[in-house]
Amino acid sequence: MSAVARPAGAGERWAVVGGGFRGIVAAKLLREAGCAVTLIERMGSLGGILHAEEWQGLYLDKGCHYFDNADDGVTRVVLEILEDRVLPVAPRLATRLNGRVGQGVALLDFSRQDAALRRRIAEELKQAAGASERGVVTLAAALAQRFGATAGAAASAAARKAFAIAPEALDASALWTSPFVRIRPDDDEASLRLKGVAGLDGRLAVSSLDDHFRFAPGVTGYRHRFFYPAGCGLRSFCDAAAAHLEGLGVGLVLGRGLVGLSADADGVRLELQGGEALEAERLLWTLDLGPLAGLVLGEDPLSSLIHRTPMVLYHFLLPAAAAPAFTYYYDFDPGSLVYRASAPGFYGRQSNPQGQSYVAVEVVVPQEHEVWRDPERAAPRVWSELRASGFTDLPAPLAVKTTTTPVSFKNPKLGHGVALQKALERLVAAGRGRISWSDPGLMKKNDILHEVAALVGGGPPPRRVAG
Repeated sequence: MSAVARPAGAGERWAVVGGGFRGIVAAKLLREAGCAVTLIERMGSLGGILHAEEWQGLYLDKGCHYFDNADDGVTRVVLEILEDRVLPVAPRLATRLNGRVGQGVALLDFSRQDAALRRRIAEELKQAAGASERGVVTLAAALAQRFGATAGAAASAAARKAFAIAPEALDASALWTSPFVRIRPDDDEASLRLKGVAGLDGRLAVSSLDDHFRFAPGVTGYRHRFFYPAGCGLRSFCDAAAAHLEGLGVGLVLGRGLVGLSADADGVRLELQGGEALEAERLLWTLDLGPLAGLVLGEDPLSSLIHRTPMVLYHFLLPAAAAPAFTYYYDFDPGSLVYRASAPGFYGRQSNPQGQSYVAVEVVVPQEHEVWRDPERAAPRVWSELRASGFTDLPAPLAVKTTTTPVSFKNPKLGHGVALQKALERLVAAGRGRISWSDPGLMKKNDILHEVAALVGGGPPPRRVAG
């Protein structure tokens, strides 16, 4: 999806648009390659979704985030930004499906389901292994093709809950921005046998919590598999990133977005809100591609083909001594309000002067839903679901903060793929070899950093491929 004409050259002037994780690592890697870099972010601070909000003396992450030490190079970049001020994390993962809670993975988990159901899923997976995943149009069809009818139907029901839209209305490429790329079809022993079937390894998962480096055996630079910023949660990463980039000599333009963008054979011209203009030899765009098309082409053919999922985010205040049973918990049952719950206040070791910490809970509902209209009224039900899952045994939280978010997940609707390809062809022509962009569908921080490194180095970025 990315246009790269050549690697970044020492002395080149680059503009990076977007100050989220992508933009931060892009600015760092470009500066380390000897480029002059200006990072432009329309918000007043770096980090995007990672920028935590303060409440009750705590810094609230928007969901569950921590860093995955699966690659020495990626971990090096993050640790340099944080100056090694990190905490090890030992995740405790759980998933609820059909009223049963399984532990060890944070994805669709059938290990606690009836034996007959697990046998049927195994047989259907073996049949699906030999089928091509090409040619499917909808997310529902992609899930059925990938996992077979039974597990595919369960994944479709979970996707409907996760995204507040029928999976038949989403493009098949939405698979790669979802938590449904892999499933756990059975207990680990049986799942490992199935992973040995040709074509199934990338579709199935087993728990690695008994051996965190089981799937990252070559990692040597940091001794813990997962880690998290010390201090103020992910706000620590955002603040450290700003200081780190400024220390490298990156120019930060915060609080102003773009109103114009053009490219010619000599470079790019960026018009900022407030009337200021910047010029650079090359530009790296790290945001959604629709707005880029709008600026460069004069129209955004993609925005209407993106489904934006509304979400109510609950932050519950708890005694710091009452740690939840799980670090990260999915509830895929359609009848539950809770979609995900996490405990960043606890694995981040945050505690206010009153000896309190927090958990975060995500509830996906349409904007016409009663929970969206009055989220505080639904808080007791949300809490009771957490108790029923085993996430916590506290009768009630000390306090609750609710936030309605009109846009959380963004997923492509039917027709998006065709429109995207046409837009990219036009962007390549209009960019004159001066504009590159990242793939907004990459969700994992390690994948994002690998892609950005490829863009800076001039090579082809990693592609999302079916396993």
